[in-house]
Amino acid sequence: MEIHKPKAAHSWREFLTEIGTIICGILIALGLEQAVEAFHWAERVKDAEVDMRSELTTDDGPQAYARIAQSRCIAAQLEEIRAALLSERDQHVALHIKPLTTPTFWTWDKNAYGQAMASAVMIHMPVERAYHWSAPYSLEDALNAASNKEAGDYGDLADVASAPAHPSDVLRERLLTAISRASADNLLITNLSKRLIELAKFPGVELNEHQKRQDLEEDQNFPKCRALSNT
Repeated sequence: MEIHKPKAAHSWREFLTEIGTIICGILIALGLEQAVEAFHWAERVKDAEVDMRSELTTDDGPQAYARIAQSRCIAAQLEEIRAALLSERDQHVALHIKPLTTPTFWTWDKNAYGQAMASAVMIHMPVERAYHWSAPYSLEDALNAASNKEAGDYGDLADVASAPAHPSDVLRERLLTAISRASADNLLITNLSKRLIELAKFPGVELNEHQKRQDLEEDQNFPKCRALSNT
């Protein structure tokens, strides 16, 4: 095999031309590498946005709409129990309370967002776009904490079903306190749900009518409250 040795440059002009050719080749290679890398991250960003949009429109979003619609029925039930306890205390009216309906317990998930953060996808988005995606997910921990607290407060209210016609002062006050806490839970979860829906609009996430009613129609609690409330 015949090997051609590189020719030595005979002048500074030839030398600089060869150096320039090498540099151009390197720059072209680097540019192509960066273009491929940019395309790779653009695809990953696109996939992450699809996943987050799906999570918000099929999981957290429908839950938020369902909770907003149920809110007034939850509040009405708690007020009815509170009024009955106060009537018993102040007017000695025998306590008669309908069976307690517990609000649906939902978990508020951010798996798609967590995956986007773990894979460094978020830092390859424009800053404003990344912030808009982060905003609705920033409420998930508060929603989970409020839901867990509400479940505990309704556990304290379970005694209302077996309360005697004239409960002791201690039991009555305990139930009234639990009602106050449950009312605060309802208000907080409802407001957080409304805020989640509003913040989800910034990255362009809005639910269609079927998605809005998805969890509401499947849920058996508070069936008379299935009409969607304005957010």
